Amino acid sequence: MQFKVEESEITQAKFPHNLLISGMFAFNLFTVPLVIAFHIGMPGLLIPLFCSSILVGYIHFKSKKIASPFVSAHWRLSFLNSKWLFIGYAVTAILVGIAWLVS
Repeated sequence: MQFKVEESEITQAKFPHNLLISGMFAFNLFTVPLVIAFHIGMPGLLIPLFCSSILVGYIHFKSKKIASPFVSAHWRLSFLNSKWLFIGYAVTAILVGIAWLVS
């Protein structure tokens, strides 16, 4: 299915993907090493999860409010892609839980 899409809509459609990737960099690649470096401990590892949850919630909320079907589809795609982030959090939580039980 092909749409006639204006350049402004293409720019708006790129934003949710850029927002998700920027959030992953900021909350996961920078926050986790800071939590480890400052010796905050295990509860500090919930900070990236909390921040990422807020970001994904915002993306989900925004995907319901966009009028343009093309732009709205990109917001929904960005929300669906974030499931991989939460699968990664679940796997990490399981591995940390197993390591905690073993030690």
